[in-house]
Amino acid sequence: MCEVYHGGPIGERQLCGGGRYDDLVATLGGKRDVPAIGFAYGLERVLLALEAEGCLPEAQDAPQVLVVPVEPGDHAYAVEVATVLRSAGLLVELEVKERGVKSSLQHANRTGVPTVVIVGSQERETRRAVVRDMAGRSERHVPLDDLPGYFARTATPDL
Repeated sequence: MCEVYHGGPIGERQLCGGGRYDDLVATLGGKRDVPAIGFAYGLERVLLALEAEGCLPEAQDAPQVLVVPVEPGDHAYAVEVATVLRSAGLLVELEVKERGVKSSLQHANRTGVPTVVIVGSQERETRRAVVRDMAGRSERHVPLDDLPGYFARTATPDL
């Protein structure tokens, strides 16, 4: 038998426990004894213990940019665009659910993402991206190499 406890401000709590269960298979109707081990843990208790010890990472801010490929064939270019933006220090979410541009724009509105970068076959061929400001609903075509500078020039307190 093994048990792990954490002592905290509200007392000692068991986080997980386990042991050997060699007779369990036969007890449950199995034809022979099978050596077995197992354990279980309480996720909420583990998280509370980690929080009490200051071991949880700080909450991450919401994405500043959502990169949306128009078609599945545009995904590789969308990854490249997201990488360029992340290298410039932006928090970027990459659309991978293939929900389409309209649904992705709705997702950005719901989650408060201020800027959406849309890439399709034309953008891929010309090495550009469509940058849409969700608040002003304006769009600009920006060359891939100019994206970091564009975001640096247009930065708002939200970006």
